[in-house]
Amino acid sequence: MVGEEHALVEAVRQLAGDLAQRRTGLARYESILLALGSVVEADAVALLRCDGGALRVVAQRGLRPEVFARRFKVSEHPRLEAILASPRAVRFPAHDARPDPFDDLFLEHIPIQTVHSCMGCRLEVEGQVVGVVTLDAGPPGRFDHLDLEWLGALSALAAAVVRSAGMVQLLEERRLGVAALPPPEVPILGESPAIRQLLEEVDTLAASDLSVLILGETGVGKELVARRLHARSPRAGGPFVGLNCAALPESLVEGELFGHVAGAYTGATGERLGRVELAHAGTMLLDEVGELPLTAQVKLLRALQFGEVERLGESRPRHVDVRWVAATNRDVREEVAQGRFREDLWFRLKGGVVRVPPLRERTGDVRILAAHFLEQARRRAHLPAATLTPAALARLEAYAWPGNVRELEHVVTRALVLAAGGRTSEPAEVDVWHIATEGLGDDRGKAESIPFTERVEAFQRDLVAQALQDAGGNWAEAARALGLDRSNLRRLGTRLGLL
Repeated sequence: MVGEEHALVEAVRQLAGDLAQRRTGLARYESILLALGSVVEADAVALLRCDGGALRVVAQRGLRPEVFARRFKVSEHPRLEAILASPRAVRFPAHDARPDPFDDLFLEHIPIQTVHSCMGCRLEVEGQVVGVVTLDAGPPGRFDHLDLEWLGALSALAAAVVRSAGMVQLLEERRLGVAALPPPEVPILGESPAIRQLLEEVDTLAASDLSVLILGETGVGKELVARRLHARSPRAGGPFVGLNCAALPESLVEGELFGHVAGAYTGATGERLGRVELAHAGTMLLDEVGELPLTAQVKLLRALQFGEVERLGESRPRHVDVRWVAATNRDVREEVAQGRFREDLWFRLKGGVVRVPPLRERTGDVRILAAHFLEQARRRAHLPAATLTPAALARLEAYAWPGNVRELEHVVTRALVLAAGGRTSEPAEVDVWHIATEGLGDDRGKAESIPFTERVEAFQRDLVAQALQDAGGNWAEAARALGLDRSNLRRLGTRLGLL
């Protein structure tokens, strides 16, 4: 008994020390399992956090990795329901008829049969239940000697650690600019057969947990498709985290994806949560995945295969439950053939493949999108009304749109700016005659009077200026919107006289 009390004291000391340390996410959750393991001789331990009317596993020992992908609805699991309803730890009789929620999820070498030892306790802070801890062991009666009052005190401290981990993760999300709540779904506009087929495919895939590869030209709206996949999926209540693989230098990609510990490299003064861990229980978007360096591809493959990530400077794997979505405008088969993209990673990513049609294949959608972008620009310009002339619509629909929906948005916005001419109190009739991009007008005499390089630079200048205006002058945001590296965009801005 003295040895048991000593172990409990040490466990309490360990958890109290954890609260004082600058640790994040899974590290804090796993500290709870270590503390319990030092007191309770269990073959399997699970820490679950409350998620609405359900529970999700955030850390575990002795269970199969797919447990992270399960969402345990409390009303369907009577043992979890009993644990949540009791203010004290619950020790189930060996022959309790209620099924164990992990019956089909124990590791093969764990000697757990239908009749075994099982107990659990809820984690509560200031009257709010934040989760539960469950413990299982093979032989019946394994937990009979445990003092439930001691375990109750231990669970109270564990609850504080769970709450602290959530607060630290929220602060980390805010520091990285990741929304704490999932972003609202942005509608994908259009009535063409091509877009209707796309939406049907996306909604079908959304109901599954398959990884999805989104293919399409620059500017077609691949990120909107990824957001719809998330919003229509069972993970809609979880985070949606994205990383533009083309917007970061190769030396920083792994740190952004997987995080790092203090001292991992020069300048790494503290612990940092990676984007993949931030996406736990949600969706991770790898935008422009074709740009991902080969060294990062190796680590990413392990994350997809086993649900494990390793922070830079750390050899201990951490389990994550993430739905993977990747997007690229490259021909991945060609990238694989040229040795620039791993074939095994490609196979893992393309659980489902979606091709977003270019705007030239979306018959009838140009006028719908143009009207939408015109209305958005009108509101920003504080104009009472704005309309596209019939001639403007005819030119817009006749154009091939190599830059797709993104190019259409910039063209319509610039057309309104030119038509309004600084007015804010009268309607504007919008044409596209003076837009500095080749192909929209049919007056070749005017086009030929301006040197080609000057027309290209004028278009680039207007495009970058508009992106900066939309981003509130933030060059990083503008670079993301244009699909460029921030340093490259600033060099372009210098050349165009914008800096």
